[in-house]
Parts: sequence; structure tokens; C-alpha cells
Amino acid sequence: MLRSRVVLFLLLPLATSGLVSAARAADVSGIITSTIGVPIDIAPGDTITHWTKAGSPYHVKGTVTIPAFNTLFIEPGVDVLFDADVQFVVQGSLYARGTKADSIRFLKGTAGSWRGIRISGGWTSTLEYVRISGGYARGSEPDCRGGGLYVSGVGTWVDIHHSAIVGNRAAQDGGGIANEAGEIGGVYMTHCRVSDNSSEGEWGVGGGISSSGWMQMYYCVISGNTTSGTGSGGAVFNVGSGPLFGCVMYGCVICGNAAGNAGGAIDNAGNGSLTLYECTISGNTAPRASAINNSASASVELLNTIVWANTPAEQIVSNGGTVTATYSDIQGGFEGTGNISADPLFVDAANGDYSLRPDSPCIDTGSPSTPLDPDGTRTDISAIPYNHPVGVVEQQGLPSFSLMQNAPNPFNPSTTIRFTLPEAGHVTLAVYDINGRLVRTLVGQAFLPGHHEVVWDGKDAMGRAVASGVYVYRLTAAQGVVTRRMTLLR
Repeated sequence: MLRSRVVLFLLLPLATSGLVSAARAADVSGIITSTIGVPIDIAPGDTITHWTKAGSPYHVKGTVTIPAFNTLFIEPGVDVLFDADVQFVVQGSLYARGTKADSIRFLKGTAGSWRGIRISGGWTSTLEYVRISGGYARGSEPDCRGGGLYVSGVGTWVDIHHSAIVGNRAAQDGGGIANEAGEIGGVYMTHCRVSDNSSEGEWGVGGGISSSGWMQMYYCVISGNTTSGTGSGGAVFNVGSGPLFGCVMYGCVICGNAAGNAGGAIDNAGNGSLTLYECTISGNTAPRASAINNSASASVELLNTIVWANTPAEQIVSNGGTVTATYSDIQGGFEGTGNISADPLFVDAANGDYSLRPDSPCIDTGSPSTPLDPDGTRTDISAIPYNHPVGVVEQQGLPSFSLMQNAPNPFNPSTTIRFTLPEAGHVTLAVYDINGRLVRTLVGQAFLPGHHEVVWDGKDAMGRAVASGVYVYRLTAAQGVVTRRMTLLR
């Protein structure tokens, strides 16, 4: 289920005349507005501060606090180096947006470790192309949770995209991330890596991620995370607060994680609701329930998902609650429509390549009611769709039949979809949600040969703005059907 939320968030333009750009590294200690820049006079209590690439690296020598009603903007290319073992506290908003070529990094400096980013206060923060490494959360609760990132407080939302939370530790729960924002708030992640984090307490859970609230992850890799002692959930521990505010994972690879007790990949407990669509879970280990451990009143739903080669062979254990699976490949078999139990034939799992070989039994055997794969074929059972070779030879001088990736992507509020036709004909271009429900038909008419483009404004057929999430757009013409995915971020 895609999230739907209402957040009042005012993004004010920056005036460069009101900022101080340091010519060399800046020392950060205490309240950021007193040490980094001159506040912009917007309204009583409102301050915007801007960390620039020119001022990087920023050496943190004391606890950093972004007060409520304040926003810290961090430019691409900024390094934040912790020379003291302190927290980075966000009570307002953090807007750190790097680029693919110029990321933003939170790293330990001369200190042996630092105590992670702590976001609370009921505001929205965005992290894009950000790396968080070397955090170590410890002390009394809740300071012992969320080694790299801790999220809490009603109305606190954190969007994370194309980012890496790697090599962090927690003395208790959530070595990489701890999400305790509850029902009205949470974490939304796309194209992220959560790897090599650890929960080190005897009862610590969620080596990579622990979550007790709303959380959605799309196209993420969660690997190499661990829990110690009797801790469960090597990759993810989920103990949500009901089906509307659980954890959804779509197109994720969960591999090589280990738990000291149960759930080498995932431990789903309490009243947790966990949904796995088109995921691959492999190579995880635990004394019991090597892949998924489900208990109490928790529920797990799997669709088009691989659960294979986790150790020991007992992949899924349910001690109460419910586990349902359809059109999934589960080692040892599992009751449900379309399920199989066959080696998925990964290309090179030993070296982390979980794509499918051409002879994989998971190709084109996913649910017939879900959107087609990007190459226009039936959905695969896998996080990584197999790309069928195209054997069509185009007539010399004519454009090929193709559907391009939308741009921008992710987008808000609108995006452009481009396609080409080799000959005139009727074309349908439609948008679907990830469950295959039609959101809106953008075009349904005849087009001439050549290049064309259509703009989607992020609204459904009734003119209502749709929620943030992953959507599928499908082009249908006489030459065939092509499908791609896009991400809307409100």
C-alpha cells in the first residue's frame, strides 16, 4: 500500500546575501545558527542555514542541533566530519540533497565514532545521495538505537533516496536505522543501500533496520548486517502498529545478513504488517527461520518473491500470526497460488549478482495480474527482472518502437514520458499503481511515426493528486507493449 499523508511544509527560497560562505573548513559546536551562518530574517523563530561545498569539510566538535522551525540546507559535495563523539540532532528539518557525481557524506573524523543523526520534531527531512557511516548509538534509551539514523516523533517524515547507510553500530536496536516515528510519520526509501551495520546488544534487534512505524522501501539492497547474542532480524526487525502503518518492501534484495537468534533476513513481531513485492531474499543465516520469522499477531504477505538458499533450510517460520505467499519461489515449498520451489538460477550469487540466468524458472512466472516487466513480458519472480533479448530488426531509416524513462525521475509534481513509433497507429499510454490498478489513461489515440512526449501531472482520472510512491506506465501499440516504473515524491 502506498502512503498517503498530509504535511504542511514551507520551503523558502535562499538569499545568498544573507549567508556566510567559509573559505576553509568550519568548526561546528552548539546551535548551528550561531556558528555556521547569519540567519535570514523571515519571521520570528524562523531561520534557514546553508552549508556550502565551498565551506566543506565541516568539522563537528560538539553536538549539532537544528532547532524546531529551522531548516539546514546542505549542498552537494559537502563532507561532515565528526571530530567529537556527539549526535547530530534535527528537531526541525534537514535538507541534504547531493548528486550522483557529488554526494554528501556524514563520516567520523578524528573521533573514533560519532552517535548518529537523530531526527524528531514532527517535520519533513530529505536525504538524497547521502552516505552515513561510522555512527555508534549508545547510552540510555533511546540513545542506544539507530546507529546511523534515528527517526522519532509524531509527524516526523524522512525521505531517503540513492543513499548508503553503511558501517554503523547500535548498542541496542537498529544498527543502521531505527524508525520509531509511529503511525503518523515514518521513513520512505528508494534506491538505497543499508549494509554492514550491526546491532550489538544481547537483545538488540534489526542489524540493518528496526522499525515500529510506517516504512516503505523500493529498490533497496540490505546486505551484510548482523545482530548479536539472542538478537533477531539480521536485516530488518519490524514490529509495526497495524496493517495501515506497516513495512512495505518492493523490488528489494535482502542478502548475506545474519541474526543471533531468529530471522536471518527479517523478524516480524508484535502486530507488525510486512509486505514483500518482487523481492529476493537469499544467503541469510540464523539458528532458526533463516529468512523470515513471524510471531504474535504479525502478518507477512509475499508476492513475486524469491526466498532461496538461506541457512538452515527452514526458510520461513510462523509462531502465530499469518504468512501468505502467491507466485513466489520458496525453497521447500509453500502453500499458495502460483508458488514454486525450484532453484532460481542466479547469475552469480556468490559475488552478489542476484539477476536471473536465461533458463531460470522464475522468468515470466510471476502473477499475471501485476504490471508487465520493463521489457513488456509477464512479471518475473525476482527483485531484478530478466531483460529478454530483442530480435526485431527495424526498417532502415525509421525510428524504433521504444519507451524512454520518464524525466525527471523521481518527480514532483509532473514528469514527461517520451516514446517513438516506427509507423502510424493507435497508441495507449496508461499509468498504474504497483498493485496493477489503473490510475489514469494519459493517451488513447492515433499517432504519426516519430518521437512523441506526454506530460503526467501526478493526478488520477478524477483530477486528484495521487500519493507518493512507485507507479508503472505502460505503452501499448501495434508493435507491442513496453512498461517502465517511475517514482513520485510529494
